[in-house]
Amino acid sequence: MPSTISIPNGSIGFDHSGSRLTFQQARDYADRGYKFCLRYIPNPLSPGDSDLIKAEADAILASGLWLGAVQHCCAASQTSEFVPTPDMGIKWGEIAAQHAAAAGLAADTTVWLDLEGVKDSTPVANILGFCNQWFAQVAQAGFASGVYVGFDPCLTSDQLYFQLTTQHYWRGASDVPDVAFRGYQIVQRVIKDPGGNEFDVDHAQTDNLGSSATVTSQ
Repeated sequence: MPSTISIPNGSIGFDHSGSRLTFQQARDYADRGYKFCLRYIPNPLSPGDSDLIKAEADAILASGLWLGAVQHCCAASQTSEFVPTPDMGIKWGEIAAQHAAAAGLAADTTVWLDLEGVKDSTPVANILGFCNQWFAQVAQAGFASGVYVGFDPCLTSDQLYFQLTTQHYWRGASDVPDVAFRGYQIVQRVIKDPGGNEFDVDHAQTDNLGSSATVTSQ
């Protein structure tokens, strides 16, 4: 029966998009010392063809890896043209919660919002409203909310801490602001595999206030 655990300090994991993992692929990662995998779930603008589904989640958990989920950003984020609004946060959060539940993630597992590539003219109130409405939808579904802070979030360190309602923060590999007082629970690095392909490695840590990200465990 899957359950939720806090990721132990110092654990190494990875986030993966673009394809679904097989049991053997997941087992290979586990055999190489990785402890957790963060897989992608769709937003209203993404097709979802390669995103996390229940069969894949079961295979990942059976391999011995712990599992979490992060919602895709949209194409506009790639060129820093994403313009979020509070109403979008409701819709995007509902979809994230639905897909996390459908994949069988356990209650209180952290489900992550990918915040990056925000257009610099976007009112801060709209960014905060988007995030906090998203967090509310995920929380209402029984999950913990978290935010991946990528490039151009258009929020300051203080705004990330004082004005967002989440307590879980994941630092992207880009040059991003710190989270005032709390800090980050996951730190991403981009490395290259033996074939020269970029690969996202994630280091889990206890934040400055003693909290950790959570994942589903078999």
